[in-house]
Amino acid sequence: MLAANGVATPFKELKITAYDGYVGRISYDIAVMPDTIVASRESGKPLPRDEGPVRLVVASQDGFYWIRMLTRIEVLR
Repeated sequence: MLAANGVATPFKELKITAYDGYVGRISYDIAVMPDTIVASRESGKPLPRDEGPVRLVVASQDGFYWIRMLTRIEVLR
């Protein structure tokens, strides 16, 4: 997703903002891992309203990095 949107690497971190105002940050090393994704579907179905429309999933990390209801992703250099 990052390359498809013209984000040059490396960068310092991503600042992720959720609908409820929660802000999380993930380092470059975590952001570029193959199991870090922005998901809009689960098991082939759209995410439930209280989870989506998109959510950050970092399968190799604990739930602290799993952020739901994303509204903004900002690249910090």
